[in-house]
Amino acid sequence: MDKMIFTSLNSIQNLYDQRFNISQNMANISVPGYRRELPNEGGSAFLEQYQKLGPRAYALETGPNQFSFKKGTLNLSGNKTDVAITNDSFMLAENENGEIVFTRRGDLQVSADGILKNGAGDNILSENLAQIQLPFFSDIKISRYGEILLDTAQTPSGIFSPFGIISSVDPSSFNLLKDIDGKIKHFGENDVVADQSGEFVQGTLELSNVNPVVEMVASIDNQRQFELNMKLIKAAEEADRSGMSLLKISQ
Repeated sequence: MDKMIFTSLNSIQNLYDQRFNISQNMANISVPGYRRELPNEGGSAFLEQYQKLGPRAYALETGPNQFSFKKGTLNLSGNKTDVAITNDSFMLAENENGEIVFTRRGDLQVSADGILKNGAGDNILSENLAQIQLPFFSDIKISRYGEILLDTAQTPSGIFSPFGIISSVDPSSFNLLKDIDGKIKHFGENDVVADQSGEFVQGTLELSNVNPVVEMVASIDNQRQFELNMKLIKAAEEADRSGMSLLKISQ
């Protein structure tokens, strides 16, 4: 009967991982450019105790989380510093640890020292993977190819000058996964280089690609499977007690 119990416990562990992903997705429905988390790749570990017990299989998670590449809905925000990418490309940014991250979060803002950041606080990188520092400006335009044009105090009113290009890259040649900090990173040997493949649109935000209905249905199904596994454990316990009672009678 212990094999039934180990099988159920293994399933419950998998359900816990799924519940974590569902909770993470539900919590980030309103985050621009958020990519829905998918279940991890998994494997099994086999344990033997003193060569007296048969092998027991346990689920193991391997590596960072996978995520959905499906594009979210585009929403007109009217904010001139907001951008969205209309094709499959990603922007490149730098997190607080100096790591390059891939993002589609386009709620951009300029810090007090002029550094261009997104809503998560990551520094948006230029085509040569450098931080973009902007001077004080009265108006801004962002072209289809990510070029930043500013109307500054140093130029006549209504005249826009270029001040950098937002980096973009086609994700097809990279092994992109979500790290433990929730940021999308490249887990591979080849270097990250911007190819400027992104097609930008200004004043628009891409919404999260999480479907709340799908996540709610998955949550309900997850709960039902948990209850079934608990019933299986209870049944194994009752069967074990019945077997012990028969042994006592025979003795």
